[in-house]
Amino acid sequence: MTSEKLAELSIFYGAVQKNKELTQLVDLLKQKPKLNNVLEIGSASGGTFWLWCQLASSTAQLTSIDLPLGRFNNGRTYNEKLLLGYKKPNQTVSLIRKNSHSPKTESKLCEVLNEKELDLLFIDGDHTYEGVKDDYNRYSKYVKNGGLIVLHDIAHHDQVKDCQVDKFWNELKQQHSVVEIIDPEYDDRGWGSWGGLGVLVK
Repeated sequence: MTSEKLAELSIFYGAVQKNKELTQLVDLLKQKPKLNNVLEIGSASGGTFWLWCQLASSTAQLTSIDLPLGRFNNGRTYNEKLLLGYKKPNQTVSLIRKNSHSPKTESKLCEVLNEKELDLLFIDGDHTYEGVKDDYNRYSKYVKNGGLIVLHDIAHHDQVKDCQVDKFWNELKQQHSVVEIIDPEYDDRGWGSWGGLGVLVK
């Protein structure tokens, strides 16, 4: 399936992302070895989780950490049965419905990983500066050397004041070699400037 079609379907299943941005990310991931271990923080209705299942190996472990009724899910429903249904027959899915900032949640992840390292960490949870920084600092250490860390919503959101991912992203850019995927075109969602994906290799 083409990268553009995968992005289109991911958005159909609920991903809140511009098609051009998601297509570029899929292109990048296709150049890497198959994903064997994925962690997504903030799944909401599961659009990007579906995408990781498609891109991952047939025996991959995929984990979602999602806080029920979290402030940044935009009212989208978290459906466990749906997310479990996205996996390939021999993939393993673990759904951790807890606050990603809790040490207990981190401990639960460690049980799931069983000392294995992540190939991909996708951070799309608490979009405040403090929240995204905590998610990065808490979970990036589980990513293997050469693995990818992707932050969602790195563009400046001038009409969504609680979205402060760009502030933390600008700090990361000073410390790491990164790839920015930002489509500057506005759309009809009424959010003004929004979106963006930030990618760094650990």
